[in-house]
Amino acid sequence: MQFPDKTFNNNMQLESLVINADIFHIENALNNVLDNAVKYGGDIITIDLLTKNNNFDILISDNGSSLN
Repeated sequence: MQFPDKTFNNNMQLESLVINADIFHIENALNNVLDNAVKYGGDIITIDLLTKNNNFDILISDNGSSLN
């Protein structure tokens, strides 16, 4: 992705991660959330991947205004 008016930060500190999932649906879901962050969010988008006890969370946030 190239968006000159957006800054992407990430925090993905891990050596390896194996996910047993439907890649098509995972990719679609992540692309939709990132697309929404680019279109409707602020100018800084952060992607965090948190792992703990064989589980993980993907957090996507931006500095835009929130929904009311």
